[in-house]
Amino acid sequence: MTRANLQVETGALAEQVLLEGQRAVAVRYRRDGALLEVRAEREVILAGGAFNSPQLLLLSGIGPAAELRALGIEPRHDLPGVGRNLQDHQSVGALYAARGPITFESQLRFDRLALSALRWQLFGTGPIGDLPVGAQGFFKLDPGAPWPEVQFLVSPVSMQARSWFPGWRKGAGHVFSMANVVLHPRTRGSVTLRSSNPQDPPRILFNLLKAPEDRSTLRAMLRFVRRFFATPPAAELVSHELLPGPALQSDAELDGHLRRAVATAMHPTSTCAMGVDAEAVVDGELKVRGLEGLRVVDASVMPTIVGGNTNAPVIMIAEKAADFIRGREPLPAAVLTSPPGR
Repeated sequence: MTRANLQVETGALAEQVLLEGQRAVAVRYRRDGALLEVRAEREVILAGGAFNSPQLLLLSGIGPAAELRALGIEPRHDLPGVGRNLQDHQSVGALYAARGPITFESQLRFDRLALSALRWQLFGTGPIGDLPVGAQGFFKLDPGAPWPEVQFLVSPVSMQARSWFPGWRKGAGHVFSMANVVLHPRTRGSVTLRSSNPQDPPRILFNLLKAPEDRSTLRAMLRFVRRFFATPPAAELVSHELLPGPALQSDAELDGHLRRAVATAMHPTSTCAMGVDAEAVVDGELKVRGLEGLRVVDASVMPTIVGGNTNAPVIMIAEKAADFIRGREPLPAAVLTSPPGR
């Protein structure tokens, strides 16, 4: 924040990237009711994420021309892939009752939670400083798969966990909760505009569970969870299944649970995908194809979602973009070898 070449403006809503010919030259934004512009000496860089970057491109007339005209937006650059190809890791939960008061629930009693917060504030230690995920793994449901298909996370606390105190309100109870995550989803969605008004949120359609492969993967994960908690030593920690519930056994019954419980891992990507085909939005240097002076630097540029959490990959996208912008030579290619015995 002390850098002379950095200015941060809060409470501002970006409304449009301004073009002169085929070059991005400025950003128009609104703050405190006033419409303002900031000019770019070199480039405009969008980093609004998989929802807001395509939204701003569309509001700027950059996207599928016919759809823009239908909303009363003058097309400035016909780029059909903007907002397409939305991907996220689909996730469904499972719950098991704990065999006794052995979970993180005890630490959520209000007085203990307050003391834990004070301990963290003063010393940076204590249970409140830990993410309550007891175990997680990436693994294959099909031994012949080329890479892990699912991520499995076990938390010694309920998905509805909250602070509690006797006489005030009850806690969520001693349970183990699981998140079961599809790492390579086949389902694709989209981000489109509701209107030409920048203050209207975009229309986000995930199409969750549309691909039958995603449904079959999640069904297999729920059955794996049952085997996991029927096997010692995990079986010694739980008393019975709460969700989806032991009565649900068939594919149709489990699909019903999936439709009720499916969520995302909050890893949206790929709506301004990198590539060379007709649907690609940015090129290999993250420049918007067909335009000058405009890049997108966020998770939206991933052609396909990574098979894991998106935080570290997005940081590396930003590091790579910084090298592109500064004209740095790329690092030499790494030579990867398998560990002995693999």
